[in-house]
Amino acid sequence: MVIFAPMFAEIITIGDEILIGQIVDTNSAWLAKQLNAIGIRVKQITSISDSKEHIVEAVENALNRVDLVITTGGLGPTRDDITKRTLADYFDMPLVMNNDVLEQVKYVFESRGKAMPDVNRYQALVPEGCEVVPNKNGTAPGMWFPVDDRKVLVSMPGVPFEMKGLVTNTLIEKWKAHFKTPHVYHRTVLTQGVGESTLMGMIDKWEHSLDELEIKLAYLPSPGMVRLRLSATGNDHDLIQKNVDKKVAELEQLLGKLIFGYETDTLESVVGDLLKKRGETLSTAESCTGGYLAHLITSIPGSSAYYKGSVVSYANEVKMKELGVSEENLRNFGAVSEQVVIQMAEGIRKKMNTTYAIATSGIAGPDGGSEEKPVGTVWIAVALKDRTVAKKYNFGDNRERNIRVSAITGLNKLRKEILKGA
Repeated sequence: MVIFAPMFAEIITIGDEILIGQIVDTNSAWLAKQLNAIGIRVKQITSISDSKEHIVEAVENALNRVDLVITTGGLGPTRDDITKRTLADYFDMPLVMNNDVLEQVKYVFESRGKAMPDVNRYQALVPEGCEVVPNKNGTAPGMWFPVDDRKVLVSMPGVPFEMKGLVTNTLIEKWKAHFKTPHVYHRTVLTQGVGESTLMGMIDKWEHSLDELEIKLAYLPSPGMVRLRLSATGNDHDLIQKNVDKKVAELEQLLGKLIFGYETDTLESVVGDLLKKRGETLSTAESCTGGYLAHLITSIPGSSAYYKGSVVSYANEVKMKELGVSEENLRNFGAVSEQVVIQMAEGIRKKMNTTYAIATSGIAGPDGGSEEKPVGTVWIAVALKDRTVAKKYNFGDNRERNIRVSAITGLNKLRKEILKGA
């Protein structure tokens, strides 16, 4: 039986544009996810400038720490793209013309109806002892440098579209074959309704039981929800999958309807699936969320099958004219109140003749709050055919977070009501 040893990687992103904040390094996050999925753990991510000294120092340090070093960036044809020359000097490999790469570079320009500039011939020069990784999406090839029997350095272009193509088309399989990585299995459970610390208290005993099966648990909070990721690695894929799935089933018993989905699910997709399967419809009336709730719902392909539309009733006169909110309730209780948000939900459901409606009214901030109704106070209502339910929340003093959390809380509130009826 083959025993798979742990493998570690380091990602080095090269480019002044990253360090001055001109672009955001999305490559590293994507790469780390791909590596983790095949059992290679990323120990460090480093961003450095376009400097020969910095590149050499970063590469030497990384090779002393890990088995796989990945660099992205600095492979273009211009003077500031020095990664290839630096690596050629570092590995003592002269640059030689690679005719296959040259033909690819010519093809890229010809396919765009342009002649190849002479400066781009430089991209067909590669270090003599490296293995070229063909780039079907651009002009700069990837390069595979064997360091010793175990360690490898891979250099790739920094353009995300090109880098991802190299990884998915070629490098994933090469890494798996070279490093003989262990099996990795993840399950991600998505929760909404309680915070990270509350959730921890609810599953503390269950979490301790994971140790005996060598399953790791990660809490991944984001505005309005917490993801719970269970991970296991080993030689026997079927066994680790069985163990993780068993623990997920136990978690479902503990958390019940706090769990709204798994892996890449979103509340808007989960609610959309429920409505579509039941042949039911939805409308929304938004004040503090300003159309963000409608945006989430309509971001799902096919949402026109169940979503009829929204009224963004920011002003009180719109609440009265379009949704039938009474002037008396606005005067006596204010726009951010149970009475008003219920009338908003019932008004939009009747106006658009839908099975359900969600309404939001609150104080998103940063100003507009009072002692009685501080910033972050939000009322959310869900109207059904036979009843309307409403609840008050306080989501804090960050405007963007309040809008986001109000919208997904409204969707989750509807999800629970649909399941309750079912």
